[in-house]
Amino acid sequence: MVTLDAPGQRLVAPEPRIRRYVAEDRGWVDELLRNAGAQMRIRRGAAVEPAKYAGFVYEHAGLGKGIITFRRSGQQLEVVAAAAELADPEILGQLIDVAVANAPDSCRRLWVVCHNAEFRLHQVLQRHRFRLCGVRPGAYEITRTRLNLLHLPAQVGGVEIRDELEFEFLPR
Repeated sequence: MVTLDAPGQRLVAPEPRIRRYVAEDRGWVDELLRNAGAQMRIRRGAAVEPAKYAGFVYEHAGLGKGIITFRRSGQQLEVVAAAAELADPEILGQLIDVAVANAPDSCRRLWVVCHNAEFRLHQVLQRHRFRLCGVRPGAYEITRTRLNLLHLPAQVGGVEIRDELEFEFLPR
């Protein structure tokens, strides 16, 4: 993006960049995840805190705009959370691409569990060759109640959170 500062003078805005997530990012990452309703993720009958895992951040002009965190288990890589300001699909897509590109050669499956109200994330995952591989009706609410996590959101944007949807990417 180019902006004009004075007649004839051009100032170029800094380019966005993606870099590794570091401890110093924790403050803004917690806020971004909280605003996205993802500070604590419920999936597969358990709750995880995404900010505790390795990942990548998207920043522009020195400000954090997006995060993707993941954890490795054998030949699988779980995307624990992917969030961006205003659920920006461009930022989410770039973060997903970086996670896929940086997966270890031994990785045979990348997967992510999200809930039924994360429409933009569903779209972005499918645009980036992830396929829906599982639906667990009612799983979010069952786990939220069983683990007594009633402080977690019950709805997003007026849509009740009920179900878990699992997407996978098979790189090889």
